[in-house]
Amino acid sequence: MKIEARAVNATLQAPGALRAILLHGEDAGLIRERATTVAKAVCPDLDDPFRVAVLGREEHDRLEEETTALSLSGGRRVIWVREAGDGLLALLQRSLARASDTLVIMERRGWLRARSCAPLPRRTASAA
Repeated sequence: MKIEARAVNATLQAPGALRAILLHGEDAGLIRERATTVAKAVCPDLDDPFRVAVLGREEHDRLEEETTALSLSGGRRVIWVREAGDGLLALLQRSLARASDTLVIMERRGWLRARSCAPLPRRTASAA
């Protein structure tokens, strides 16, 4: 589902049961700020290695492993994927099918074509 512009801030501050959020656009600073907002809504301590995993471009292959990992300290996990691309869609779908209570934040610089996110499951939201 696409989040309406007027509802972006409220959604990011209280993501509820969302399992994945795709943040994209030309303003890298705004994307990072919004990713931080939604991550802190799920896990206030972003330095907690048991609840937060940040995956750079070289680590995208760890997405499935991280989404199925359990939080040793309790609470919901956050997987923050930086520099995400269309090539991750199949991996994201597999990961979400196996994951329990994990929020995946996908950060992508640039605008998406209308069909870029077509294969995303309905429980996945995108916001810019």
